[in-house]
Amino acid sequence: MRLISFDILKYILLIWKCGSELILSPENKATVEEGRPLTLTCRSNETSGIYRFFYIDDHGNKINYGNGGGSFLSCTNSTSQALMACEFGSQWTFRLTITHPVHNQTVYCRGVQSSQELLTSTTIFVKGDATLSVIPSSNVIVNQTISLQCLFRSGQLGVYFDLPGHIGCIVEFGKCARGCGNFSSIECPNNQTYIVNVTVLSSWHSATFSCDSPFGGLRSKITLNVTVPVTFGIISANQTSLDSGTTMYLTCQTSYCQPPATVTWYIANREILDHTILTYDTNQFFQSRTTFKLQYTAMPRDNGQNIYCFANNINGESVVSDKITLDVRYISDVHIFPSGNLQAVVGTEKFWIHCYAEDANPKVTEYKWFKGTSSNLTALSYSQTLFFKTVEIQDSGQYTCNATNAAGTSTDTIQVIVQYTPMAAKIIEVVCQDTRAFILWTSSNTYSNDDTYKEILLYKRSNDLLFTELEKPNRNRTNNNIKLIEVTDLKPDTEYFFSVLTLSRHGSAYSNNETCSTNIETAENIIGDCNTRIAVAVGGLMCAVVFLGGLIITGAIYHRKAKQRQQSGNMFLSIYIYTQTKTNPLHVNLCIGNMKVSDN
Repeated sequence: MRLISFDILKYILLIWKCGSELILSPENKATVEEGRPLTLTCRSNETSGIYRFFYIDDHGNKINYGNGGGSFLSCTNSTSQALMACEFGSQWTFRLTITHPVHNQTVYCRGVQSSQELLTSTTIFVKGDATLSVIPSSNVIVNQTISLQCLFRSGQLGVYFDLPGHIGCIVEFGKCARGCGNFSSIECPNNQTYIVNVTVLSSWHSATFSCDSPFGGLRSKITLNVTVPVTFGIISANQTSLDSGTTMYLTCQTSYCQPPATVTWYIANREILDHTILTYDTNQFFQSRTTFKLQYTAMPRDNGQNIYCFANNINGESVVSDKITLDVRYISDVHIFPSGNLQAVVGTEKFWIHCYAEDANPKVTEYKWFKGTSSNLTALSYSQTLFFKTVEIQDSGQYTCNATNAAGTSTDTIQVIVQYTPMAAKIIEVVCQDTRAFILWTSSNTYSNDDTYKEILLYKRSNDLLFTELEKPNRNRTNNNIKLIEVTDLKPDTEYFFSVLTLSRHGSAYSNNETCSTNIETAENIIGDCNTRIAVAVGGLMCAVVFLGGLIITGAIYHRKAKQRQQSGNMFLSIYIYTQTKTNPLHVNLCIGNMKVSDN
């Protein structure tokens, strides 16, 4: 508060000369726009005396602006802040122009005439532009408490706030309250700053707030950007239980909010991006409501999973809707165990194949087994496992398993291949010479395309413990399963045992055992009888052709060069002829001849 000295008060109270006047204009309050000079005029009806303009600073000191009058009719400036001008006529007039008026400053005009003193004054009011600001920011959230601060550079005696929904709010300096409604608080820390604390309403988005001086001046305006958080999401579905592959429609709708919310669909933790439709609608407060429609196609993996939506319109904050649990009905792929083409051997006991469907919803209610590929088949079994007590050759074929539940039927097939175990070969004749032997046998197996089928000749001397193996290559097979093999490097005058081992993936079988001795004399007897045996065989063959129309003749000739004997340069020719009829299933003549042939 400014201090006024006792002397100044005395000037105001003393008027010594009746009829003397000292008039200062503007009177009481001198209004000027901020940044412009102010001119004060002081007039006296006297033509004598000394006149002075001055003011009292904040410390109580009297500061002169200028002086005028006296016998010399002079006019003098006392400071660079003002200009003094004087007119000396029938009335003395003194004009003081203040270049930088100070708001709320009181300026005095004093006249001294002999022993008489006159004093008058006026207060400067600088009209400054208001500046409205929002603390902490004009970007606010609904229900947030903010401060509207109106600031004047030069100070004002009050302020006028204009808020949406209110006629107005006048705040007077010193009283700091009048007609402002139910706000949190009003503050007037000085005559330059006026503060109204308010709670943000959702309807204030994009609304205009202003403040200015009650006495006129430039109004300051500001617009709030009110964020209204999304508060909920409503999810609805036309159904929650459906078959795999079918479509359902779901809708997620947010509350009205500002700015518009972003909506995202999820199943479990997996975001759904496809087949969505997004729409907005706006209310009277320019708030938006988001509606997000989803077209969902059911998949087995989603059974039992939750489907829901997230909505957010404030960075880092979001709300989640209610969750809907999906019931997806499906029949999973059916599998047969063991898998692949299944091979079995005739006579196998407790043979089975098993059908299963994993993760079906609901559980499989029926299994059916069929054999064959026709569309009109009778079910073999309604059990999940198909059992064969003993496998028979007619069990070969394609088997189909159907698994059925409320969602449909799934199918798988398997091929069962039934085979015989190997049948034993039969040795027909064995012929030994001095160091070698010829073995002739037949086989009734039908595994010509089976890579695992093998025939192995086993032989040993009579006093040996172990057999020696000589494998018969598959490429040496003849059309009627007649095999002939030569064994060399045998010891002379030794008895040998011969047998044929048949092997396949399904088992093994041994032929009959036959013996012969490597004896030179025995070999010569056989050679000598060669022509006769051949003639008999051929004659028998011709009779079979003539008299037994069902006779089948098959022949094969096996020859190879042998070591030249020291006593001759002959080649050994081995000939075998056999016949097969209904009455004589198999007759074979084997002759090893010491015959002379050409290399042709």
